[in-house]
Amino acid sequence: MRGALFLVGLILAGLIALGHLDWLDPIILILNNIRVHLSALLGLVALLLIMGRAVRRGTVLLGCAVLALVLDYRDIAPSSRGMATAEPNLKVIAFNMLGSNMENGPAIADYLLQTDADLVLLNESAPVVPLLETLRASYPFLLGCDEQGEGQCGDVLVLSRLELKAPRITRLTGASGHQTIAAQVVMEGKKLNVVSTHLLRPYFGQQQIGEFIALRGLLEGLEGTTLVAGDFNAAAWFGPFTELLDATGLTRAAFEPGTWPVVMGNFGAPIDHVLVSGDAAFTSLSAMPDHFGSNHRGLVAEIALKPEAS
Repeated sequence: MRGALFLVGLILAGLIALGHLDWLDPIILILNNIRVHLSALLGLVALLLIMGRAVRRGTVLLGCAVLALVLDYRDIAPSSRGMATAEPNLKVIAFNMLGSNMENGPAIADYLLQTDADLVLLNESAPVVPLLETLRASYPFLLGCDEQGEGQCGDVLVLSRLELKAPRITRLTGASGHQTIAAQVVMEGKKLNVVSTHLLRPYFGQQQIGEFIALRGLLEGLEGTTLVAGDFNAAAWFGPFTELLDATGLTRAAFEPGTWPVVMGNFGAPIDHVLVSGDAAFTSLSAMPDHFGSNHRGLVAEIALKPEAS
């Protein structure tokens, strides 16, 4: 039994090592996304070995697990920020609803109407597209559909209580069926860039990396405080994701709820993100109270924007 456990531990250690490689192979990218979970599992195997009196082997594996987690912390620490104590003046919801989740569209719309969010950034928009006219009662400004909501809608939608200025809708690469939407809002005299995006999954390999590069280019072309949210299909420690944050100055909350798969709750992978830069700071970040049939958990962020000096 101890021999089998040790073999499992060696396999996990090998997978973790592969996940730390800077390769663009889809399998390596997938391992990169789950390496923290693999490290936690390796730590559990190590403890079982120690409890089973295989102390030396267990200690070696436990050391490997701790080292891997330390390296992951090193990667995420530069972009992590604690919660600010300021009074929030912006509330944001970011939610991948799952495009085939049509039966839960009315429940999602009801939730959005009852919340006091200023901005709602949606991925896989199909469930609420039939209900856009109802949603306009609370969110009169919309981006992501032809002819301001009267025509066909794309994968990404932005609903807002605030006027959306200088709108731009693009695709990061030709391979993606997903939109990226950029616009500006003004709150208390402060201009805020708003970007809603949905990136390809890691098994697209080089194509997903191309989207990170294109998103970096878009963000580097923006001036001032910026908010970015969406389904990045990338965990907080994923190499291309941390490189994006380092290059653009975007920051993330020190603790991000797990968003996928929903069954794992906060222990899932945080692949959906709300990010800020400049004078914006998080005052809270939590998962939505219900996933409404989606395979992702939505995020609710409260943010403090420093007003422009008069």
